[in-house]
Amino acid sequence: MKNQLTFMVALLGLSIATAQNYLDIARINVSNTTLEDLDQTHETNITNVNLEFLLPTPINDKTILITGLTAENSSLVLSNGLSRENLIMTRLNLGAKVYHSKKWTGTYLLLPKIASNLNEVASQDFQIGAIALLEYRHKNRFRTKYGLYSSSEEFGTIITPLLGVYYRTPNNKFYIDAAFPIRMEANYNLTQNLV
Repeated sequence: MKNQLTFMVALLGLSIATAQNYLDIARINVSNTTLEDLDQTHETNITNVNLEFLLPTPINDKTILITGLTAENSSLVLSNGLSRENLIMTRLNLGAKVYHSKKWTGTYLLLPKIASNLNEVASQDFQIGAIALLEYRHKNRFRTKYGLYSSSEEFGTIITPLLGVYYRTPNNKFYIDAAFPIRMEANYNLTQNLV
């Protein structure tokens, strides 16, 4: 446990010392929630841990290759504590960001993944998704986003329209970057070295 704590403190210190204001190369998200049934007789505790690593590689002035890996574990525990299930997802992120003009950019990603409890991996555990997201730059601090997300899931294929916005305040202390309904991030800059 002490080694894990030391690693997390070192990672936090490194991220503060080398912070960028345009892309997170590595990201970790941890969340926990409790859900109850309608009769409030049973509850399920859900803990989600998500790790993401991205490696953008400029190809030329108009194209950036995007590669990466995402791993996620959702742990479900019923209120009686007798049943625990881990749902694991591992995904490759493969695509490109293309600067079409001064005002328009596009991000295009192919997202093959394995989603399973890993007890028995079967063909339905292999799924594929894709994102196409166009971004229109109104001003340096304000952009709108339009796109589609599609994914084959065990229950069928989903297609989700995306609508988003990017806005940064004139003093660069606050920004919001969102593509609804799949992602939203807002940050406030406390100091120059700590976001």
